[in-house]
Amino acid sequence: MNNQTMIVFKKEFREMMRDKRVRSSAILGPFIMVFVLMTIMGTALSTVTGKHTIKVHVVNSRDDDPLVRAMKSGKPISLTLGRKAKPGDDADTFEIVNVGSVEEGKKLLAKGKASVIIKLPDTRPTPSAAATYELYFDGKAERSMIARRDVEQQIQGLNAESLMNLFVAKNISTSEAVPYLVKTEDTKKDQGANEILLSMIPYLVVFLAFVGGVSAASDLVAGEKERNTLETLLITPVPRTRIVIGKFLSLAGICLLSSCSGLAGILAASSGLLPGTHDMFKNGSGVGVGAIGAILLVMIPTVALFAAVLIAVSSYAKNTREAQTYLSIGSIAVAMPTVMSQFLGFTEFGSSRAINFVPILNASSAVRAALTGTLDATTLLLTTGVSSAIALVGILIAVRLCNREEVLLRV
Repeated sequence: MNNQTMIVFKKEFREMMRDKRVRSSAILGPFIMVFVLMTIMGTALSTVTGKHTIKVHVVNSRDDDPLVRAMKSGKPISLTLGRKAKPGDDADTFEIVNVGSVEEGKKLLAKGKASVIIKLPDTRPTPSAAATYELYFDGKAERSMIARRDVEQQIQGLNAESLMNLFVAKNISTSEAVPYLVKTEDTKKDQGANEILLSMIPYLVVFLAFVGGVSAASDLVAGEKERNTLETLLITPVPRTRIVIGKFLSLAGICLLSSCSGLAGILAASSGLLPGTHDMFKNGSGVGVGAIGAILLVMIPTVALFAAVLIAVSSYAKNTREAQTYLSIGSIAVAMPTVMSQFLGFTEFGSSRAINFVPILNASSAVRAALTGTLDATTLLLTTGVSSAIALVGILIAVRLCNREEVLLRV
């Protein structure tokens, strides 16, 4: 690399690292933000998936009702014919609260003091008529929806148990009643990151690379116009092309550091040192040495793309405020494909070759593939090739803008 380009690179990179705003938003900020976000999400996930005591309000509760007995016993009820319930099948327990009437229960629902109201059948089931449990719940409240689901599962378990008893009484084997069973096997059980992390990590790694560069880009060229220091730089015996490349390399370095800072925050949160994050990181972060290497291979041309676009925008803008306006719009443009990447696992498009030709989205998809161990050479080459091509166009645009005298115009 040309010595003059390296001089510009060292100058710009040193100045950016001295700026507290850049250090806080591009270096420390991503680490702290991701670390705190993962910790909060992990704690929330542990709360949701852990054991709960579900409070159900029963109208005129009585112990001779099979559903009330089942909920009070705390024993899991199998929902599958021919299979005995095992401990842990139904981890939630129930607390029965008696209410005098349905109207009284509905008032408690309206105030948020009840999750589900159960009206017991007035009659017992007969061979010609089933007994009906009436459930009242709030369809706008998550807690109420969960309670309704758990009560319905208890009733389904009672039905399965009743059928089993009927088969035994009629000397009918379960294989006659249920001739087809399903056996499932998760081929990647206990391997790598869970689905939440597979959605979050590509989004964070790619988006933070752009956001980290934004904090420095507005000051890189547009800021020098405002401070009247751009003229001093341009009259030096360094060709403008090398000045642009030096600034581009320094900005790309900041973008890469920002992305790595966010990745470090994920690794720190997955270390197991914090309580409440076990469920999210029970199989680790899924970011091994091989995955880190693959992510870096994907991110290097991606940060080059971001840096090229950012420096072109900064060269076009006449002042810092105008540059920040353009970069804010650019943040939205980058956020849209990165957010879409979180839903790739739900669609067939996620495994399509066409995605490798979509800028930014291809990088997020490749990072996800690296985490799952499915990143192949073709995907890597297409993704890096597309990002590199766009980065080259952005650099050429920035060089052309800086070679025009209008680059000195300011408002």
